[in-house]
Amino acid sequence: MELDKRIEKIVKNARKRLCRIRFYKMLLLFIIIGLTVWGILQTIALIVPFYEASIIGIITCMVLVIAGVIVAMASYPNMKQAALSLDSKGLKERVTTSMQLRGKKDVFSQIQKKDTLEKAEKISIRKAFPYNIKKILFLFLFLSAMYVLTTAMIPAKAKEIAHENHILKQEVKTAEEELEELVAEIKETHNLSVEEIQKLEDILEEAKEELNQSDSSSEIDKIKERFENKIYESIGENPSDINKREALAIQNALESAESGEFKAKEQEELAKALEDLAKKNQDEEMEKLAEQMQQEIENNGQISQDTINQAQEQLQPYVNGQQGGQQGGQQGQDPNGGQQGGQQGGQQGGQQGGQQGGQQGGQQGGQQGGQQGGQQGGQQGGQQGGQQSGQQGGQQGGQQGGQQGGQQGGQQGGQQGGQQGGQQGGQQGGQQGGQQGGQQGGQQGGQQGGGQQGGGQQGQGQDPNGGQGGQGQDPNGGQGG
Repeated sequence: MELDKRIEKIVKNARKRLCRIRFYKMLLLFIIIGLTVWGILQTIALIVPFYEASIIGIITCMVLVIAGVIVAMASYPNMKQAALSLDSKGLKERVTTSMQLRGKKDVFSQIQKKDTLEKAEKISIRKAFPYNIKKILFLFLFLSAMYVLTTAMIPAKAKEIAHENHILKQEVKTAEEELEELVAEIKETHNLSVEEIQKLEDILEEAKEELNQSDSSSEIDKIKERFENKIYESIGENPSDINKREALAIQNALESAESGEFKAKEQEELAKALEDLAKKNQDEEMEKLAEQMQQEIENNGQISQDTINQAQEQLQPYVNGQQGGQQGGQQGQDPNGGQQGGQQGGQQGGQQGGQQGGQQGGQQGGQQGGQQGGQQGGQQGGQQGGQQSGQQGGQQGGQQGGQQGGQQGGQQGGQQGGQQGGQQGGQQGGQQGGQQGGQQGGQQGGQQGGGQQGGGQQGQGQDPNGGQGGQGQDPNGGQGG
């Protein structure tokens, strides 16, 4: 039994050496193959846009290396093959015969095993089974590695196109996710019917189709914004109302941050919410302010008071609902969304600002213009109708008629002109220019100052009628006097 164990140990050592040689050779071979395939993929990327060439090349190389390990392990020699390999080194089948006589104790078997053991122990396993890896394999390994590095470093137009396409796909994916989140949020917060839910799903699918066909980042933003408005319109809501609610929530959070109630993590969420609102409305100034907030949080752990005040000021137009006109003007830059954005922003801003500014500016401008026009018209009409009595009667009648006609005509003309001018200006501006009509009609109508100017001009535009009305009374007043 002792002879059997000693012979078996020699065979096992030979087998381990053979397995190791097999493993290294197969691993080296498959590494060379993997690097070559990697380099070929990167060569293709130099010709045609193929952004994933390097990633796929790395994965392919790793898979091939693993495959080489598996193949090597699957082809390991067994004990019988190791014994035959030992016999090939001058033992003349002594090892295989002794392996077959394992467990036998007769004299012949014992003599055979002792002879085998004596001859086998004189053989050096390392010298009998050298690694003997050909140098050409190492040369191929070096060349394949240089091939990969060279193809990776060569600049090419196809690589730039592939990189741009990859970024575009990421932006499309992000836009789709944001629209999906919006639809999911609306489903949770609104009691919608089956038809309304189906309509939202149809709008979402249509948006995804257009996003997948987009060719630039700006086009993705426009498509996303257009379909956001379309989603809100399908449930009877105005995007400016959503902006108002979000702006109010951010303002409340800013007040809490100002009082020191917010921790650093909550302030980061606040800056992210401000950035999302800015991106949704394409407000570059607010987006820069949100980035400034994030930098202050990273550097100081909190938002400074000046930054909070600036954010409050920039949020105020959203809270007042005056951002609709600006959004309409921005949408007006899009040929597809110009009419829609101009009409919405112009109508909303024009109606609100035109009514308020038209009433105020019409009254003031009507009174001033009516009095001036009435006095001038009364004097002129009185001089033409009669000399002395015409002057007295013309002045009295001109003043009374001018004041009454100026006030009534100024108020009516200011209100009607403000409303009509705001609506027509918003609609025509959105349809014709989009950009000019949306920005001018929306911003002037959306802000009270702009509405007052528009209304004042409309009111003063009616003043000559009021003044003429005064002049019309002068001849009668002169004759009557």
